[in-house]
Amino acid sequence: MPRKTPEPPGDPGARRPDAGAVPFDRNDEIFRLLVVNTKDYAIFMLDPQGRVATWNEGAQRIKGYRSDEVVGRHFSIFYTPEAVQSGWPEQELEYATREGRFEDEGWRVRRDGTRFWANVVITAVHDEAGTLRGFGKVTRDITERKQHEIEVQQLTVELAKRAADLDAANRELLQKSAENERFVYAVSHDLRSPLVNLQGFSRELHVGLDELRRCLDEAALPGDLSDRTTAVLDGHITESVGYIRHAVAHLSSIVEGLLRLSRVGRVEYRWDRVDMQAMVTQIVAAKHAEVTEKGAHVQIGTLPPAWGDRDAMAQIFANLIGNAVQNLDPQRPGQIEVGVRQDGRTVAYFVRDNGVGIPDEQQRRLFQSYQMQPGRARGEGMGLAIVKRIIDRHAGRVWVESTPGHGSTFFFALASEPPGGVGPGLIFRPFRE
Repeated sequence: MPRKTPEPPGDPGARRPDAGAVPFDRNDEIFRLLVVNTKDYAIFMLDPQGRVATWNEGAQRIKGYRSDEVVGRHFSIFYTPEAVQSGWPEQELEYATREGRFEDEGWRVRRDGTRFWANVVITAVHDEAGTLRGFGKVTRDITERKQHEIEVQQLTVELAKRAADLDAANRELLQKSAENERFVYAVSHDLRSPLVNLQGFSRELHVGLDELRRCLDEAALPGDLSDRTTAVLDGHITESVGYIRHAVAHLSSIVEGLLRLSRVGRVEYRWDRVDMQAMVTQIVAAKHAEVTEKGAHVQIGTLPPAWGDRDAMAQIFANLIGNAVQNLDPQRPGQIEVGVRQDGRTVAYFVRDNGVGIPDEQQRRLFQSYQMQPGRARGEGMGLAIVKRIIDRHAGRVWVESTPGHGSTFFFALASEPPGGVGPGLIFRPFRE
């Protein structure tokens, strides 16, 4: 039976101090192998004059030189002609000598002349006596990262340019819109005076015709002359006066619509928490006679409050409900519904009718001025344009879903809270130059 080797004194589980240790010369060899075989970094030594003294596999992969092609040559061969001409390689060594370390990023040149973006660290190496023995140099190819940075910078510049162009275009559009509103307001205002005169004169003509008929009756003209005169008065003249009065009334309606449209862009609004339920109930009550005349029924759902100008909100609902009443189908009982549709965090109010509906080609132009809905017999075609202008100023959105012969649903969504989270009473003004 073999004899058991006695344990050394102390903890029997403790390892001997030199157990598993690598001799000093083995450590040097392992470190040398680590440096030589590293492929992702160029790691090599320079002598004090900047000549390449060692070379590793990573240096060959990144820079393209074999060891026998580069050892002994000055490291400036890795730099661009511009950098060499400016003396930059020597300045790097001077800085590393003075400060102990130098780090830089810039363009470097491979053996085949192609350039790559490099991160470079140069470390001054001294012996125990403090004598400079050379420099350790580590180079990493970060061209891909640099390209990404350049692309991001270019995209940032492009986005900034586009944002500036868009901002300028928006300002120009707002300015033109303001100018158009002022022009429309001025023209519409100037037209009101002659229209009032035309309305007055057409009424005078109508009264004059009645008076002329009475005078002719009292004159007791001969039968043939009386018949001819009566035919002229009751025929061409009466018809012409009727056309004039109708045309003047229609033109007056258009002018009033233009004035209302221009005022939407000029009026100052005030943010408030608006009780939409109470407001719509009042609007429907005010339109009771009109709804009853059409034989229609209005159903009001549960309407949450909203942020906006109280009078402007009332104008939106009054226009949309009035629009629904005017476009009901006389062939079936009219049904109008006012409610909300929630899609995620967005709450959209709607006014739905079972009226005549709107063809697809007309839906795209529906919120422009002078766009009449099919089957609508009166109005100046401004109501939906006014609705859109008000909602635009509230930073909201309006749209329509419609099927001809089945009816239409007008939706509008508003901001869930005032801008900047401020409380009620904030005034928001139209664009000013």
